Amino acid sequence: MAQQNGGNTKRGRQQSNATAMTRNSKYYIPDGDLRISIGSTEFRVHSYFFSREATAFFPVTAGSTNDNKPPANNPTDRRDHQAIVLENVSVSEFERFLWVFYNEEFNIYETSLSEWLVIFKLASRWGFSKIGKFAMREIKKHQDNHSVVDWIVMFEQNEAPKEILLPLFAKLCMRDTTITDEEVFKLSPERAIQIFRIREDIRSPGGSSPVSPKIKEIDVFPSVERLLFRSESRRQHNGE
Repeated sequence: MAQQNGGNTKRGRQQSNATAMTRNSKYYIPDGDLRISIGSTEFRVHSYFFSREATAFFPVTAGSTNDNKPPANNPTDRRDHQAIVLENVSVSEFERFLWVFYNEEFNIYETSLSEWLVIFKLASRWGFSKIGKFAMREIKKHQDNHSVVDWIVMFEQNEAPKEILLPLFAKLCMRDTTITDEEVFKLSPERAIQIFRIREDIRSPGGSSPVSPKIKEIDVFPSVERLLFRSESRRQHNGE
């Protein structure tokens, strides 16, 4: 059984005989040529939307880059192809992601910030770069409504890549005021300690504030990357 990207998608896992598959009420499309299952829920959608852009959705078997994509020649073959099993995603999250393709309101894409974050997360995970950029444009419309700490928490919860998190952490570390107790609770004590260390690192001896006007946010990126992201990579490598 092939799997891709940390076990997020698998091809043709055998469902338990005791598990009855339920067709998704929104996205089980009769002429769909791509079967996808999440738990006991089955989706049938059009592979075109996935094949044209996704770089990490279809599981890849050893020695091949496209064996697990639906056959392109015979529609019947495509419909009978084994289902892709998705892991680490809920039915409601996948429904919201599919809404981008099947929105019946044409050019009107209105949904909550939390759902745009989910769309961005799945687009990033599966390599839908255009959808990721689209979701980020919608997310940025809310940027003045939340604090930098709230954005860090929301983006980390939704698997945002390092290039999005770096400027946010840099902004927080350069802020004149220190982290509040409430912000420590949101970030976690471990994360807060890392930020305190960066704040001291970029200030003059003694950790005095404010930061020198000669220091720009981009100058803080190396410290953030060293103390936050590299230590995190080491923990993941060690299986912590």
